[in-house]
Amino acid sequence: LLVSNEIFTKRAKILSENVERWGISNVVVTNHAPQELTPHFPQFFDKIVVDAPCSGEGMFRKDPQAIQYWHKDYPTECAQLQRDILKEAIKMLAHGGILVYSTCTWSPEENEEVVNWLLQEYDYLELVDIPKLNGMVEGINVPQVARMYPHHFQGEGQFVAKLRDTRSKEAQKIKPKA
Repeated sequence: LLVSNEIFTKRAKILSENVERWGISNVVVTNHAPQELTPHFPQFFDKIVVDAPCSGEGMFRKDPQAIQYWHKDYPTECAQLQRDILKEAIKMLAHGGILVYSTCTWSPEENEEVVNWLLQEYDYLELVDIPKLNGMVEGINVPQVARMYPHHFQGEGQFVAKLRDTRSKEAQKIKPKA
């Protein structure tokens, strides 16, 4: 089962249409803020991909309008939003699960600094090395993550990190005595 959440209604409708067009039967598309989903899916998902809203520096070449809303504090503002989303995602991640975190920016505040925050905040998370293929490069002072620059990689600017929850799946199944 794939649960795909898109917070923006218009994009969620397009996603639903694509899922239907492709004939995929094991996908549920939701349209909620992460904190609305958390109570319904505590420690539920074996894998979570957070394609986080970001300052979009990697999109400047493709979408010149992206430059118009960027300002010097925007990466810091986006990093806080990303941390808020990730706090909720972690609550939904099953013990032993995998969290993939990605952005379309080059901002270290939104990339490596958010990954470092995750590792400090959640001591049971560990980074999983991403093989650097087809022009991918190591992150800034975090070699396990991957950065993709348009002059090295076909596409726009991207960043990805993979983290594993090291808590035992057995511990998740233990219910406290009443």
